Amino acid sequence: MAKTQQVSIKTGGIGLDTTDFARFAKALRKSQPELAKGLQVKLRAAGMIVAAEAAVLAGSASVTIPPSIKVRVSGATISVVAGGNGIPLAGLMEIGNKGASQAGAADFRHPVFGDMNVWVAQSTHPFLTPALQSAAPAAEAAAVEALDEAIAIALGD
Repeated sequence: MAKTQQVSIKTGGIGLDTTDFARFAKALRKSQPELAKGLQVKLRAAGMIVAAEAAVLAGSASVTIPPSIKVRVSGATISVVAGGNGIPLAGLMEIGNKGASQAGAADFRHPVFGDMNVWVAQSTHPFLTPALQSAAPAAEAAAVEALDEAIAIALGD
């Protein structure tokens, strides 16, 4: 059985770094749980902007990857992930594997229908990074708006 794999990419400056809001989000959960839930919903909606774009891009190469794309919110951190639950193709399509001809190559190696005696190279079809690059401005604006609104309400402004 294949190991469960999820794709996660650190973007190196693309998007909004919400780490400074971690203490605020924790305090909000303790002091105003309903407001914290509302913030989580709005942050998830910001992540869905990227997830929807990723699903469109992944759909051109796979029918199994788009339904595996999920948004996770922890505190004030938004993550868009794909794969898991027996869908290792998501990671291969995004970043390839070490069986590719070179590190960072635009292909990956895999057995044909699980036959370990017959291997082929297949092109990658990145979907998370391009989705983030195209949807980052809208997602960032939605996340900032959600955080600003929660801070204003929490401070009584």
